[in-house]
Amino acid sequence: MKQLSRSWRCFCFCLQRRSLTKYGWLWVQVLFFLLSDLRPTSAVTAGRDAVVGITIPRNKFEVPVVCYYYGWASRRPSPANYQLADVPLDMCTYVVLAFVGIDEQTFELKSVIPEYVEDERKYLEFTDLKNKHLYLKTMLAVGGWNQAGEVFSNMTSTPENRAEFIDSVLRWMHDHDFDGLEIMWKYPGYERRGGKPQDKQNFVLLLK
Repeated sequence: MKQLSRSWRCFCFCLQRRSLTKYGWLWVQVLFFLLSDLRPTSAVTAGRDAVVGITIPRNKFEVPVVCYYYGWASRRPSPANYQLADVPLDMCTYVVLAFVGIDEQTFELKSVIPEYVEDERKYLEFTDLKNKHLYLKTMLAVGGWNQAGEVFSNMTSTPENRAEFIDSVLRWMHDHDFDGLEIMWKYPGYERRGGKPQDKQNFVLLLK
């Protein structure tokens, strides 16, 4: 399809999961929907200053499409720099901001993208994207390759640490108007990145 030729402008891919092997490898991408369900809204709501009951299309492909916005992309040298205005919103049902980190002492979410560290109002600029397309959800990803697995292991290791993380997530969702969180832990149980054998069970406890 010609429309797919525009896909170079964003990372759009389905969630993938590979089973845990005896070597401890695990690829996990979990969309942790705190405030939204799996399907995009099918009708306009009063909260979007629109008429209730008008049916709107989910997107051109009639399937959920997850797009990722890499927060550091705006600082790349031209022409490789990439701004929020460049995100092809008409192609996406979810746009995920990558990434935020986890504080090693408090286990709360923390800003790591330079522009967002300097000005937290940038998060509201990001979540405002959904006001441009009524079916769009805006989400936040925590982790990624630069976030060592050890902090995830420590965060999930006790009920108290998990509670600190969850409380922080709820505050971020509320304060910055995100619809949900993606946990990108690379990789539970992988010792070379600080993982521990009990990560699998502790991760399940976190998601519960």
